[in-house]
Amino acid sequence: MTAPIAPISEALLDLHHIDTSSGADYDANDRTMKSITSRLSELGAMSATFNDEKDEVTLETTPLLIAIATNQMFLIKQIAKLREVPEETVRFELREFLQFRDENG
Repeated sequence: MTAPIAPISEALLDLHHIDTSSGADYDANDRTMKSITSRLSELGAMSATFNDEKDEVTLETTPLLIAIATNQMFLIKQIAKLREVPEETVRFELREFLQFRDENG
């Protein structure tokens, strides 16, 4: 069975309910994260296969990655359209932001 991308994408949108402000309710955020993780698991967004003979675990995340890419592509298109700039400009700015976050925490 192929995992349904739209519901996985919708579950990922719920991550935005997590409050990252300084006064955030840790318990509420934890419940939200557990709920989202459970939903993603139910939808088959990722799965693990265990090989006892080789003592290996294989993690399949293709549906999750497709859903993430779907959300990103939609949002990049919408931002570019609203700002009247090429999509590449938005991607470049996002890369700059991510690099800054990585370097500055």
